[in-house]
Amino acid sequence: MSKLDFVNERCRISKNLFTELLWHLKSMKSFKQSGEELGISLSTVMRYFERLKIKEIEKSTKVIHIDEFKGNADNEKYQLAVYTGDRELLTILKDRKSSTIKSYLESLKEKPEKVVIDLFMQFRNVVKSTLPKAEIIADKYHYVRQTEWMLRDIRIRLYNRNSKYKELKKYWKLISKNPLKLTEKQEKRMTKLRKLNEEFSKCYGYKEEF
Repeated sequence: MSKLDFVNERCRISKNLFTELLWHLKSMKSFKQSGEELGISLSTVMRYFERLKIKEIEKSTKVIHIDEFKGNADNEKYQLAVYTGDRELLTILKDRKSSTIKSYLESLKEKPEKVVIDLFMQFRNVVKSTLPKAEIIADKYHYVRQTEWMLRDIRIRLYNRNSKYKELKKYWKLISKNPLKLTEKQEKRMTKLRKLNEEFSKCYGYKEEF
């Protein structure tokens, strides 16, 4: 039988396609999305994922980030990616169960002093119980989202209570905009809005400082 240079031994997809698949997986795309974009079946993506061997490299776990993403491993809808403080991938946990997180944290030789994670109560509880001395920090996405929700709730409560706050309703898009991307005119308008109410101004300050 002749040997095909563009296909690795015991593989059914080309070397180039396999390289693209690796890139998709490293980019934290779901198995389903990877398969659809590359034109291969979900079972094929999962089969090649299971063959991957992640080289064990000693990395500091003094600070770790735990990010949830949507996948399909072992019929679980969500998996957890664990990174170092420098955002280097440490491992991928097969599910987001408390027992899985606890087992991983207990396995670490260097116990984390800081854990950056989303604000899901289950995650916070398991980190707190397993690493009682570790500082739990909300990740950037959830911090910003919580701040936006706080601003929304304060804004709605104020303009429903008194018509003098009607501009908080009128300029909701401006309030939601990234403070770093405001024009000079918008900055002046934002300054006026913040003068309307101290609570609103303080909450907006959390968004601005971040």
